[in-house]
Amino acid sequence: MVYGVWRVDRKPDVAQAAEMLGMLTELAKAVWQAHHKQEMRKVVENTNVQALSLNKMTQLDDPAMAKKLAALRYPLIVKPAYGRSSEGVRKVTDGIEMREAVRLLHEEGLAEYGIVLETFVDGPELDCNFVLRDGKILFFEATDDLPSAGDAGNATLADNFFETVMMSNSGLPLEEIEILRSSLHRSLLLLGLGWGVFHVEARIQGSSMRYEDSQGDGILDLVVNNTIGNATTALSRESSAFMIEANVRPPGIAGSWATLYTYGVDFHALHLLCAVGDRERFDSLSKPFLFPPGAGGGGGAQHWTAQCVIPVHREGIRVPDAFFEKLHRIVPDMATHTAKAEVNAKCGTVVSPSGGVGLFAWCVLYTRMSSRYMLDMCHRVAEAARKVLDG
Repeated sequence: MVYGVWRVDRKPDVAQAAEMLGMLTELAKAVWQAHHKQEMRKVVENTNVQALSLNKMTQLDDPAMAKKLAALRYPLIVKPAYGRSSEGVRKVTDGIEMREAVRLLHEEGLAEYGIVLETFVDGPELDCNFVLRDGKILFFEATDDLPSAGDAGNATLADNFFETVMMSNSGLPLEEIEILRSSLHRSLLLLGLGWGVFHVEARIQGSSMRYEDSQGDGILDLVVNNTIGNATTALSRESSAFMIEANVRPPGIAGSWATLYTYGVDFHALHLLCAVGDRERFDSLSKPFLFPPGAGGGGGAQHWTAQCVIPVHREGIRVPDAFFEKLHRIVPDMATHTAKAEVNAKCGTVVSPSGGVGLFAWCVLYTRMSSRYMLDMCHRVAEAARKVLDG
């Protein structure tokens, strides 16, 4: 018997228990490999990426590690080997910053399962969701994950990789979406995963697109990447998918709700159907809408949809009452374009990033006008949220 509600992430342990009890589950070894980043990296090789695992901080001064550490090329990502969301992930530009980032992970209690150092891949990031049965793709979704503070060229250790805006459909060329689809699918199969809903975070290396504030209004959008020359050449010779992490689960509640509203595919319903082995209903409910490309950019989407994340941007923010009602007064057109919105903290409580609260609220916005219109609204919502939170 299980007592109470558990919020601790123990998917590998649950998979192992299910396996021992003869219940339907992905292999415990596969779940372990996927959720422990150093194990995942051993299976999903990428010749362009360096990766090094640390079990404890003292290894940085171990003579046996000196050669490996000296061979690292910066910038690097320093992150927990087993983490939650983007907590503790930092970009470092030299050995001094790397050591400090490792120290901070230990101080924050995020190094229990080890630390991974790996090459920072500079390219558009995406959240890619797969519905698989018997290894075959029944549904695939690519969502643009717009740059975080940590992506900036002048980012410091104080800048994080928490999400800001996730946009469906992706604005990348179809050829690059296919590269992601086929490459990440192969990686999931290599990890031993073949039936269920899988949430994969990835970047496209050598992309023909990059993010830029092309209109000078503070809105980042995808534009042609002129720094790598001809786009067709880049696609054929340089573009490749880099798997950041694979999650043996649906995306979070905001992401799952956005997919349900955009495509009509309910990830959590599919997750339950997989658990009870109902193949027929699993297959039937994996089919997306069939709206034309003009409705939401293709793939059957009925709208362009954005997950707009409201971060805790400073220490000591008191949660206001009627937060979204106040936002609607500043951004009036937001109300008629909101599919769902939630605040993650109780009114009157004080929240701070240092206290473990990085994300304050989120909303799912939609439109049939254009992806640019959606990005503009997200930008206005983010600015208005700061005004409301700062009183």
